[in-house]
Amino acid sequence: MTPEELKNEFRNLVAQLNDAIAAENKQAVDKINERMDQIELEVQKAGRPAPTPEQKTSEVVEQFKDAAFKFARNDRHSINGMEVKAGYHPSLGKSDNMVRFDFESAGALLLPAQISDDIIKNFVEISPILQLARVTTTNRSEYKRRVRTSTPGGRWLDEDAANTKGKIKYGQITITPHKWAAQYAMTVEQMQDTGYDLVAEITQAFREDAGADLGNAFLKGNGVGKPTGMVGNITNFDATQLALKSADLIRMQEKLKDPYHGSASWLFTRETRAYVRTEFLGTDGLQYLWEPSFKAGIPSTLLGAPVYIAREGDLVGKTTGNFTAGDVYAVYGDFSQGYEVVRHTDMFMIDDPYSEATSFVRNFHIMSRFGGNVIKPEALVQITAAGS
Repeated sequence: MTPEELKNEFRNLVAQLNDAIAAENKQAVDKINERMDQIELEVQKAGRPAPTPEQKTSEVVEQFKDAAFKFARNDRHSINGMEVKAGYHPSLGKSDNMVRFDFESAGALLLPAQISDDIIKNFVEISPILQLARVTTTNRSEYKRRVRTSTPGGRWLDEDAANTKGKIKYGQITITPHKWAAQYAMTVEQMQDTGYDLVAEITQAFREDAGADLGNAFLKGNGVGKPTGMVGNITNFDATQLALKSADLIRMQEKLKDPYHGSASWLFTRETRAYVRTEFLGTDGLQYLWEPSFKAGIPSTLLGAPVYIAREGDLVGKTTGNFTAGDVYAVYGDFSQGYEVVRHTDMFMIDDPYSEATSFVRNFHIMSRFGGNVIKPEALVQITAAGS
């Protein structure tokens, strides 16, 4: 019913109420009053604006935090009674169950997509690969994608000549999301402290630990139980000497094919960035190589392309001196076309209140699944120290 129709019905009920009062019919009065309350509530709902997606997500997250806190306190009965089925995951087009128990003996809590997405977005503080690469979400055990392995083979034709089929070929890459897990503990004192934010604490710890391991795997992973990394699987450029020189960076940049330059970025460690700045800014005629940024969140540029920072160990870093032959100290190119990250939709947390019960410590095991692989080797170039 429209608000106007509801108002008309309300006026009719008022008239009936007056008649009922006049007839001293108490049962009729109670029935009419009940219906009037229902109509008033419907009118309020009809005039209320629909919640925005951001409001819905906020409500989902707050519901989950409440459920997670009850979960940590072993209050399973309250969780089962909560209406916490919620959320719509845009990339999957389906609703998520916010709370699910798969191990009844101890309990297992499913972190919904909204919580997972929030954690993933903040991984870029530790490793920028998730910001630079193509990221795909899946709810399957494998993700398969087709990749072109040859060019179409176009040709010039005379006016009456017939065209022939090109030699375009496609291959298939399978990316498997591998399990990454961590264990965190909470003492009985923390459980008793009502101000302790369990979700914030665990997600922050998971974000820092997983972000570090993921950044390393996306660059150097061997594909065995973890993602396949970029290093060794993309176009290689051998430097002419062991010291970092501007000429090698220029030649490395020109090694990349033209279609990928428009969205290309640099990736090296903070130490190597210091090497670049001290080596080139102090050399006459080479100041144009580096353009510093003075705005937060906006990267500096090197040879016109933005610079992002990998953790030390993910690539080799040096602040001065020579690299060792074979060291890979920088990657350049279009990461979104060259590398793809696949992550499973949700994270999973298992409660273990028994292993350290004598110390009054409760353990939480949290896991998620990530995969990664190079999809276009020609879109990325690594520089390898060589020469003498």
